[in-house]
Formats: sequence, C-alpha cells, structure tokens
Amino acid sequence: IKLDEKQLNILNGYKLSALKKRLSVNSNPNSDHYSYNVFHSETIEMLDEAFMEEFGYSFSALYAFIIMLMDIGDEMVEEVKVLKKQSIIDYISSNSLLKEDEINKIIGDLSLISREDYLHPPTGFTSKDIYPWNHNRKLSFVRRPLLEVSGNIIWGTRNLYHTFRYIVSIIENGRMAANSKKLQQMLGKI
Repeated sequence: IKLDEKQLNILNGYKLSALKKRLSVNSNPNSDHYSYNVFHSETIEMLDEAFMEEFGYSFSALYAFIIMLMDIGDEMVEEVKVLKKQSIIDYISSNSLLKEDEINKIIGDLSLISREDYLHPPTGFTSKDIYPWNHNRKLSFVRRPLLEVSGNIIWGTRNLYHTFRYIVSIIENGRMAANSKKLQQMLGKI
C-alpha cells in the first residue's frame, strides 16, 4: 500500500519508521522493504470504517499489526517464529496505538487453533470454510497464518506478508466474504 502523508499521520504511533521503511522500495518479501500499491487514501479511510464495523478493528490496524509482527520476526534468527501470545500483545500495545482488545481480535482472526475434528467447523463457520478445495476459506492457512498452541503464537514472516497480499487481493476483486452492510457496499465499489 502506498500511503500519502495524511495516511502516515493517521498511522503515526504504529511504529512509523518501520512502516515508512517497508513501504518505500518494492514488494519482495526477501528484501528489507515491502510495498503494495493498491488503494487510494479515500479508499483506505472507507476500508477502515468498513473493517471496524465488520471485525472491530480498522484495515490500518490490521496492516500495522502485521508490519509490527513482521518486525518482531525479523529480529528473531529462526525461520519459524514462536512467542508467547501475551508477549506479542504487550509489545505491540506498548509500541503502537493499538489497544489490547484490538490486538486480541486481530490475533483471533489471523490464528488457527487445534480442533478435535477437522471436518467439523467451529461455531460461526460452515463446511465451505474447511474443505481444502474451496477458495476463499475463512479457516485456510492463507487467511490465518498464525498458529495458536498452548499460549504460544507460531508464525513465519513471509506467511504474514503473503496473507496481507491475499487480503488485499480479495478486497480488490470484491471476493471477501462480508457480513456487515458497510463492507459489502465497500466491496461493491472497489
């Protein structure tokens, strides 16, 4: 996403230096910078409102969370990152404008958890969300790149990057499943 100064001011406090660094050069996840030029500032503002109604956090908050978790991962040597969930929440809430409840919602929406029966969808999901041959599944690893196991969050930095690109893609193509009227209308406009 290419942000203008107005948007950068909105994101001020979401670890602005890391955002500017990652948004400046290219979209190669193996480089030290990331960018993804898709939405205009007005679109991001409308997406923020629609995401707030749909998920309880803004699109900008989701982006900031992903960037910050990627930064945390960049500081770790291992390819597969493992940290206590509470450590992630504490770090991000103390180094950004994101509140703990927002962070918890985002982690919940980006996490897969163990299920007794893989073929039995959890409450709030349908069988369409679990069958691997269906596209745009709400319970796919592409949509949920974090694994929550015994109070730990397990992730890979490149998976986070590709998840964000995927989310942008399904928004851009109007394929994101939406329950709220505001997000449905927004997807119809894009």
